[in-house]
Amino acid sequence: MRVTARKSELEERRITILNSVREQGKLDAALEAAILAADSKGRLEDIYLPFKPKRRTKAEIAKEAGLEPLANLLLTQPENDPQAVAAPFINADKQVADGVAALDGARDSGRTLRRGR
Repeated sequence: MRVTARKSELEERRITILNSVREQGKLDAALEAAILAADSKGRLEDIYLPFKPKRRTKAEIAKEAGLEPLANLLLTQPENDPQAVAAPFINADKQVADGVAALDGARDSGRTLRRGR
């Protein structure tokens, strides 16, 4: 029973990986063959690693929303009213609905700036 459960788990993971790589448009015949031939979960994960989607940090999301300049302003000009400085960065299309969201994103981005990344 245990072997069957392990095999089933391996097959489920294999299908998930095939679908993920296919959705990325990176599945070719050689990669598909390698995934299908993998005989252990560890080997399957090794093959998948270069194609595994990376998690985005809050700082990366804030940068993508264009909030890094706001973080720079707040860090270099702390005398300014944060709400007033944040107003031009409000953009519903970038998921920055209000000043609070802009300031939260700037804080996330600013943490990375202070660490020098």
